[in-house]
Amino acid sequence: MTLAINKKDIYRVALLSVIFMFLDIAYVEVVKPYFYYMGFEHTSTSLFIQTGCYLFSLVLSFLTFRLTNQILDKVFLLFILLFLTFPTIILFKNGGSSLKIVISHVLFFVFMGALIYSNTKFRLPRLKIKGINTGNILLLTLIAGAIPFYLTYKFNVDFQNLLLENVYESRAAQKEGSNLVTSYLYSPMSKIVIPFGLIYFMDRKKRGPLLIFVLLGVYFFLIGAHKSVLFGNLFCVVLYYINKKCFINYFLYVILGAILVGHVLFYFSGNIFVSSLITRRIFFLPALLDTFYFEVFKDLKMMYSHSFLEGLIPNKLGDTTPALEVGERYFNGANANNGLISDGYSNFGYAGIGLNFLIVGVLYVFIRSLKLKHIYIGIPFLFFFNILSSAPLTLLLTHGGVFFVLYSILLKDTKE
Repeated sequence: MTLAINKKDIYRVALLSVIFMFLDIAYVEVVKPYFYYMGFEHTSTSLFIQTGCYLFSLVLSFLTFRLTNQILDKVFLLFILLFLTFPTIILFKNGGSSLKIVISHVLFFVFMGALIYSNTKFRLPRLKIKGINTGNILLLTLIAGAIPFYLTYKFNVDFQNLLLENVYESRAAQKEGSNLVTSYLYSPMSKIVIPFGLIYFMDRKKRGPLLIFVLLGVYFFLIGAHKSVLFGNLFCVVLYYINKKCFINYFLYVILGAILVGHVLFYFSGNIFVSSLITRRIFFLPALLDTFYFEVFKDLKMMYSHSFLEGLIPNKLGDTTPALEVGERYFNGANANNGLISDGYSNFGYAGIGLNFLIVGVLYVFIRSLKLKHIYIGIPFLFFFNILSSAPLTLLLTHGGVFFVLYSILLKDTKE
């Protein structure tokens, strides 16, 4: 691979600079004044730090396209830059984050950029089951996986969830009625099997199986009212119709447009709903949670005693979890989910962060080695987002990671 950047990428670097600027403006004018009670800070920093943050964001934007040639690689680095690195830099610029957290995120960006530039790949097998085609495997998996949910929940769902109403009540009902099987299968079925099936049967224009996947996709959303299930599947369907050559620009336009819409609504009407939902929730809340995790676990390391090593190592927090502990301290008991950096730090400090880098690196090399048809491009993107905003080991074991690996190999270079 050669280092190269063209006029299109220069234009995209300019777009990223504009996105960074409006994220910064939104933080200062909306997030901090209206959500300061959550812990968002805004203290004066020197002109040197403010200028340095803008210049550094420009350098990282340039590297995003300088180190990559393939669309998958560009988008993965964009995910890291937009949803992890930019928000952390902006918090640091405004006195809301520490330098060590910024360095951790930048090192992750550099690590993944170097791995992509090295063009490392795995040789993967083609998974075929004699006498059964891929579509039948997807359909059988869906039906078999849906049976435990029907036996547990029947049709006790709230159709108002489709209007995004009563979602928290539905989530509470799902949690109360769940069992070991449904708890484990919900994410793999709703976030892996269903999107794969939707795209597979859309591409082959098989309306019967496609209708089954659509109906059960809606059913899975209604069970738990998780917006990531509804919008994630819609996202995959939309990307199916987008020309892959235009995807990067469309992606950046959507991000910039969402930020601008929120700020325009705030500026002209004082409405902060869109800014709260997108700018605060998607961009800055994960960055804020990093600061809280670094504070809580500065002198305490979990060593995965609350996770897959539970039972082998005594839970350092007793009967609670890191997410509940942080939520209890900062959010009046709400569940404060951790991310890639905070999960590593809370378990093994900086060594844990490095371990998560390695896990994500291996996963990404696997993904880029698949050579999936571009019509499935939305599914790896959803998986990226889950990887970057959760604990990698937990994602692999309980949030569909194994299913993603198996179904990706199943559909690898499929010619059916």
